[in-house]
Amino acid sequence: MTQAASDAPDRAAVGGRPLTAGVAMLATAVAVNSLLVGGLLAAVSLTGHVFGAWPSPESLNPGLIGAAMLGTAPGLFAVGRARHWEEVRTLLHPLVVVLVGLFAVTLLNAGGLYIAEGGPVLSVLFSLGWIFVLGLFCVWAVIAPALQHRVPAQQRDTAAAPLPAWSKPPLAVLGSAWLGIGTGLLVRPGFWADFVPWDTIASTHRHSACGLSRSESASWAPSPRTT
Repeated sequence: MTQAASDAPDRAAVGGRPLTAGVAMLATAVAVNSLLVGGLLAAVSLTGHVFGAWPSPESLNPGLIGAAMLGTAPGLFAVGRARHWEEVRTLLHPLVVVLVGLFAVTLLNAGGLYIAEGGPVLSVLFSLGWIFVLGLFCVWAVIAPALQHRVPAQQRDTAAAPLPAWSKPPLAVLGSAWLGIGTGLLVRPGFWADFVPWDTIASTHRHSACGLSRSESASWAPSPRTT
């Protein structure tokens, strides 16, 4: 038996939904936004200054959100190179949750934004853009995956290349830890504030929680790649 024949079972055709342009464009648009906005927040934070859509007692809070946005950008750019939904769904499903959750948290704490409280002109304009862009992404993140699931599955002849078994427990532990911390800050920010090793405010807790959830989405369940 030849090597090609012995590998045949591993490369058996499996079903898959072709990735729609709407999903690919959503991932790319969020990735570009993450690079621009996340890079800006992280860079300003490194200089020791505070910049964001809401007031923060120190530069670390917006800097962490910017770093989380930067960290997810490479994975989102990779979505555009995928051909089937099954290759990227474990990243796209959490992305939907993060975008919808972050927009909901922003609306619930809208009174704490610079556009409501007033402040420096750049911060007010940034908070206005934050609401507009995030709202657009939120609607897009609901519609695009819904349309994706209407696409019928087809046969594909690419082989799956799953993660090695040893890498799954550390990723599960990391994802669970971030999920627990993020949930605590989101649900009871006043109580969990004492466990955060820096000064912050309640609205910032909730936005930081969504930032942690964004990072958790990148580590919780990475999807199989194809060869």
